[in-house]
Amino acid sequence: MHDTSARLVERVLPTAPRRWVLTAHFPVNSTSHAPQSFCVTDGEQPSLLIYSMQVGPWNVPLQRLLPNMTSDKIVPVILIVEDEALVRLSAVEMLEDAGFRMIEAANSDEALELLSADSDVQLLFTDINMPGTIDGLVLARQVHDRWPHIGIMVASAKQAPQPEELPVGSRFEQKPYCSDTVVRHARELTSA
Repeated sequence: MHDTSARLVERVLPTAPRRWVLTAHFPVNSTSHAPQSFCVTDGEQPSLLIYSMQVGPWNVPLQRLLPNMTSDKIVPVILIVEDEALVRLSAVEMLEDAGFRMIEAANSDEALELLSADSDVQLLFTDINMPGTIDGLVLARQVHDRWPHIGIMVASAKQAPQPEELPVGSRFEQKPYCSDTVVRHARELTSA
């Protein structure tokens, strides 16, 4: 049930695992262009609330409004490239719990698009065997050549690649992951 005193703006989130819908609620009798609240629902099951957040008041300083979300410390950004959704979710949770900000891609083509658009990425964490026009090893080499400042971690459940197949300075992670090792390598490669 929608609030009739608010104007709603809905958008489908294209990178969500299913058809998730972002709804922004704007007060009807307000001249503000700022939303009052946001929520994300499952587009296939609208009653399933995934995330909700109240926003405002807008005249409160950002530091006071979001004290736990702002700091002087820069949070390293990791782009994870993994076609298996559950493996990707597990790795994202592990690295978010360690304090990293995560961006996700399901294949190398998506990853290259995201990297072209987001200069904040500091670490690429990619699976080797994936669908797409190139595999994870080729992706790792292209990223190393185009964005040499980005650290690289390559993962596989199969045999480890030969050292000369990996870009200089990168790390190999054997699946299933050892979370302590993955987090330690991510910190080393981002200096976090």
